[in-house]
Amino acid sequence: MNIKQKWVFLFLILLFPSLTYLVLSTGKIHFTTLPIYGPRTVVDSDTVFHAITNFNLPNHKGESVSLTDFEGKYKIVNFICAECETSVDRLNGEFAQLQLQFKNRTDLSFLTFIINSDNFDKASLASFVKSQEPGSFWFFIQTDASVAKELALKSFLLKDFSPQKGSDYFVLLDQKNRIRGFYNGIEYVKVKELIDAVKVLKAEEFRPMKGDKNKREIVRKKTNKND
Repeated sequence: MNIKQKWVFLFLILLFPSLTYLVLSTGKIHFTTLPIYGPRTVVDSDTVFHAITNFNLPNHKGESVSLTDFEGKYKIVNFICAECETSVDRLNGEFAQLQLQFKNRTDLSFLTFIINSDNFDKASLASFVKSQEPGSFWFFIQTDASVAKELALKSFLLKDFSPQKGSDYFVLLDQKNRIRGFYNGIEYVKVKELIDAVKVLKAEEFRPMKGDKNKREIVRKKTNKND
C-alpha cells in the first residue's frame, strides 16, 4: 500500500463515524419491521395498539397460568383440539421443530391452548403432553370451548378458529403481547417465514428509534388478516 492509498484509507476510517451519525440522526436508514395487527386507538396523541387480554387458566398439571407469567417474553401461540380429527399432529410437529430451532432463546415461550381438555382425565392429558416431547419453554394450557373461542376470536384474532378443530395458525406476539404475525402451521414455507420473523422481532430491540417508541412508524406489509 503506497502513501496515497494509506491516506485514503485513513480518511475513510475517520469519516465513517460521522457518516453513520448523519444517517441515523436524519432517519435516512430503513429497517425491515414487522406489522402490528389489530385495532388501534389514539389517546393523548399516543397510539394504543391491540394487545392480548390477560387470562388465568390451568396448565396440564392443574397449576394456574396467566399471560403475566410470560412478561418480557416473545411468544408463539396455537390452539389445538387434541381429541378432534384435525391436523393436530402436523401442527404439534412443527411446534416441536420450532422449539428446537430456538432452543437457546430464553426470551421465547411457546403456548399451546388445549380445547376441551376437561374431557381428558389427568393421566391421559399428561400422556398426551409427554408424547409431544416439549422443552422447558413449551407450555400446555387447558381451556374449555367457550373460553377458547373468546380468546381466539377476540384477543388473538384467529379468523379460522372453531372449537371443533382449533386453528391452523401460529400467532407471534412481541414482549408487549401485541400480535406481530399469523403463520399457517400446515405450510412449511409459512413456518420458515415465522422463523425469520422471530429473528426480525428480536432485532427490533437494537434499532435506533426517533422520538417516543410508541410513535414509531410501522411498515405494514400485510393487511389485517390471516394469509
